Amino acid sequence: TTAVMNRLGSVKDIGVHQIAFSHDGRFIAWKENARPSMLWVWDVKRDCLLTNVVFVSPVVAFQWSPIECR
Repeated sequence: TTAVMNRLGSVKDIGVHQIAFSHDGRFIAWKENARPSMLWVWDVKRDCLLTNVVFVSPVVAFQWSPIECR
């Protein structure tokens, strides 16, 4: 297990750091610790990845708009 952990890095770098459902529950957005500059968006209704957005800087926090469209 030590060899595996050495390859993977520290435990804090593994897994999902933040997750949020859209106001209507149709989409889930999340960011992973291993890819802090990437935001993933999953379409729950279609059960597929909708998109992933890559930012120049790490994503610190995010949230969905509380209304459908702006």
